[in-house]
Amino acid sequence: MSIKSEYFNLHDWDRVEFLKKIEFEDEPSKWDLFDHIIQDEEEYDLARIEALKILEIAEIPGHIKDKIKKTLIGVIENTEDYDVKNYATSAMVNFVEYSQIRTIAKNMVLNIDEDIDIRYNAFDIIRKISDIDERNEILKKLLNDTDFQKSAQRVLTEGS
Repeated sequence: MSIKSEYFNLHDWDRVEFLKKIEFEDEPSKWDLFDHIIQDEEEYDLARIEALKILEIAEIPGHIKDKIKKTLIGVIENTEDYDVKNYATSAMVNFVEYSQIRTIAKNMVLNIDEDIDIRYNAFDIIRKISDIDERNEILKKLLNDTDFQKSAQRVLTEGS
């Protein structure tokens, strides 16, 4: 039985447990499953969140990472589910090498109308930008933001 078939034969919480089980398995087809789960608005929200938590820390093969990045952007831009959007924003930290991800994070953190938790997750992505000039340009804009002033100053001073 394929990994997708196994997953889709389960119900709600069992799906979450299944994702936890396969997280560290050397099973290339799991990436397509994760990609499918996070983009499916009809999927059990806790399964989507679990997949996003895995994507935040996983070592994802380059050829599939491009595809998942596109899905992640679509989820962030289109989902109505606050928790899924929040976890999708957290997962973006593992995709910081992509300019599109950095741009989305920048727009989120600088948007004072965005939810504060989502802004803080976006701030974590900004902190991980390896191009110091790019990172510092965003941080300097945050020096005038009462919610991020101290954090931005600390990162600018400490460099991390």
